[in-house]
Amino acid sequence: MAIQQTAPTRIPNYRRVHDSLQQLGVNTDSLYRSLHIREEDFDDDSAGVTMAAHLELLNRAAEQRKDPYLGISMARTRDVANLGVVGYMVRSAPDFGRSLTIVDSYLELVTPGARCGLLNHGDSSTWTYDVDGFSPDQCRHEVEMTLMQFVNAIRELLSLPDWRPLETCFRHAPPEDADPVRAAFSERLTFHHSFNGVSFPTGFLAMQTSDSDPQLLHVLEQQVQRSISQLKRGSNLRDRISFLISSQIGQTEISAESLAASLGMSRRTLHRRLAEQETSVGQLRDFVVFQIAKEVLLTTSVSITQLAQQLGYSDASAFDRAFKRLSGQTPQTFRRDPGNQPNP
Repeated sequence: MAIQQTAPTRIPNYRRVHDSLQQLGVNTDSLYRSLHIREEDFDDDSAGVTMAAHLELLNRAAEQRKDPYLGISMARTRDVANLGVVGYMVRSAPDFGRSLTIVDSYLELVTPGARCGLLNHGDSSTWTYDVDGFSPDQCRHEVEMTLMQFVNAIRELLSLPDWRPLETCFRHAPPEDADPVRAAFSERLTFHHSFNGVSFPTGFLAMQTSDSDPQLLHVLEQQVQRSISQLKRGSNLRDRISFLISSQIGQTEISAESLAASLGMSRRTLHRRLAEQETSVGQLRDFVVFQIAKEVLLTTSVSITQLAQQLGYSDASAFDRAFKRLSGQTPQTFRRDPGNQPNP
């Protein structure tokens, strides 16, 4: 199948897709070469991988693996944390309805070119998902993966490990054997539907999520919103790098190589231009992480261990050392020091 040429929509942070395929034993090297996908773009917000190449990659991977249910298989290798900072915001939301609002607001950061929505039918509601510009069959594995992730998110966020959708709808044609799809989702399946969606009881929207922390949510949202606002104002190099860092907090280590590639320049040029502004990649990352850490410590009751994990540190001791280097205090001391409290 030839790749359909559409607007240059690119998926950033493609490493999470790569990792899922690797876990399933897919020979990605040959597929990347045939589709002109470069692995060095996987951690790159600007380059990324086109949506067209992504969809074709999933289709070819399914053929190579002889797995007509590849999307469902991939979803089983991933959880809410794969969404990076957006995933943390979803998990910190006060209830499931707010989680869906966050997904709707920030989906563009995770999968540009995709769209989602919520339909209310009284006692039941349906979360919908689609990718514009491509046929239903081209999107089959992407759609089944995303809807399966949505089901898994309900199970995780609402602590309902055995929950199954009331109904699942797909725009694409049914596979030769729909039983594995039925086993993954629900008995009620509809193919060739007008939209892709998963139905659930409307009462779920008001249910508190298992990791609910509205204060932490506020901090994370504020940081991402500040970065987006700076970016939209025709920002300078520092602002663009700060956005790339803030949108990936907790998901991946930011390297000079990936940042340079995303900005269309060599690593040497990036270092030179930042040196001209008397800063560096490491200093900018420390600044973004430090600002989030300070606000979380002073305005929430999140544990140091949880905060360290959310900010991408291997363990709490690594976070302690980094925070003390930047502030002169350990996180615990900083939180308890009355002199650090914001003015009323």
